[in-house]
Amino acid sequence: MAKILVSLVSEQTIPNVLFIKDNQDVDRYLFISTKAMEKKGKSQHIIDAAKGNVAENCKVLQVKEDSLRNIEEVLSGECADVTDEFLVNLTAGTKIMAIGVHDFFKNMDCTIVYIPIGKNHYRILHSKNEMMDKSINHKIGVQDYLTAYGITIKNPKKIRKTTFSESKTREFYDFYLQLDNSSLKLLDSLREYRGKKMKLSSASSGLTALLNECPVLECEGKEELLKNEIKYLTGEWFEEYIYFLLKSRMELDDTAIALGVQIQRRKVDNEFDIMFTFNNRLFVIECKTSIVDFQQERNILNDTLYKISALKKDFGLFVKPYLFTLSQGEQIKKNHLLRSDLFGINIVDRDDLRDSEKFDLLLSRI
Repeated sequence: MAKILVSLVSEQTIPNVLFIKDNQDVDRYLFISTKAMEKKGKSQHIIDAAKGNVAENCKVLQVKEDSLRNIEEVLSGECADVTDEFLVNLTAGTKIMAIGVHDFFKNMDCTIVYIPIGKNHYRILHSKNEMMDKSINHKIGVQDYLTAYGITIKNPKKIRKTTFSESKTREFYDFYLQLDNSSLKLLDSLREYRGKKMKLSSASSGLTALLNECPVLECEGKEELLKNEIKYLTGEWFEEYIYFLLKSRMELDDTAIALGVQIQRRKVDNEFDIMFTFNNRLFVIECKTSIVDFQQERNILNDTLYKISALKKDFGLFVKPYLFTLSQGEQIKKNHLLRSDLFGINIVDRDDLRDSEKFDLLLSRI
């Protein structure tokens, strides 16, 4: 007698990973998939994310997703031992696959479950016990979540590295908030030096004075700004501030949050400022100190919204995108708010971040 966990495979892989991780006392794993899903490597993505002994004890069966007869024939050839016990997860797959698999197993020694989209529990549809909801105990981390969708992190050793400590980053945040528009433009002028060093002798007197007041860099007597310092001063500090803020306020462990994540999927590279997982959902955050590009005098919010919305489909149905900005509400035009709502992108602005009660309410709704 063997205990076999059965998973239906489709584009959405997270429900399968969660159920496998939550049910470790299993002898074998059976994946019911299709030719189209295997061409995309979906079963392997689940196996890679689930880890453990799944790879050594699994089998993938391909069925015709629109044929109940074919599904029954394939399962009959593999699941003929009536002494086996089955755990069947119907969450993924097509509707016909779910019907066919349910009908095949319902008269056997089995437990059949379904995980509602966006929920952190699964519903037992069929078992010896009464129907009930059962909480999912496993908490998936950022790296495993991305692995489940066939996404590779290209810089895994750097996704938790910050330039300064949390207290120093907070100091710079307080310093930045008290700057007037002319000082902000001076700081933004450093963007033209991104990717290279800058001789401080070439800086204007205003910029030199501003840098001398900077609470995290010892600029007085310094001859040049290094590449990483320029990158920090022109926006990376804000990413690190939000990283520290979310990690602390939401009590996230190291596996649940990542900073400056460089990803690759289907040979296409991209980078996101912050990713974190909470209640087994993925949150993708882009950080912009300002939605206005002072150098080109244009609003860059549209470009950021497009970047987030264009890749949202790659992270599955469990993803929630956010844009954090230190711009104030009146700088965010109505058409941008409408577009962000259309794509399900939440905008958190300067007022939200400065009002502790408002920000806590925002976190409570995550």
